[in-house]
Amino acid sequence: APNNITDAEVAFSLIKELKRRYRFKKDAIFIADKAYDVKELYTFIAEKMKSQPYIPINPRNQKEDKTFGPHGCPMCDAGIEMKSAGKWTDGNRQRVKFRCPLKTSKKFADKYDNACPAKHPLFDTGKGYGCTKYLDVTDDARSRVPRDSKEFKETF
Repeated sequence: APNNITDAEVAFSLIKELKRRYRFKKDAIFIADKAYDVKELYTFIAEKMKSQPYIPINPRNQKEDKTFGPHGCPMCDAGIEMKSAGKWTDGNRQRVKFRCPLKTSKKFADKYDNACPAKHPLFDTGKGYGCTKYLDVTDDARSRVPRDSKEFKETF
């Protein structure tokens, strides 16, 4: 490709050609490096190709947004990146759940003396889950990628 065309721009035609040649199945996983972290490409892979994009976040594509951490998960009230805790479909909406990072790792919680730095009222409800956040990702294929999940780390 000429120098003035990005990898992501070339990717659309390459992926179409791959699908034509190899007829990959629905839910195939596309692994790409952060040069392909472009919203339109996620949408193309997820919606048109019916596949899962596994692409790390390119920090250069992030606005100075303090609501999401480096793995694309929301920040909790204490300013710590939350952990993904599953996704589901509710009617025709897709949602992703995130939970308190201190409740997912004893080692991590020990750094904070097992107490929420923001003193969140849901930190100790007895359920051991901590605070949670839900994101509607129906129209945002980029936010559906579970970058902090075991599957993503093992695949990548």
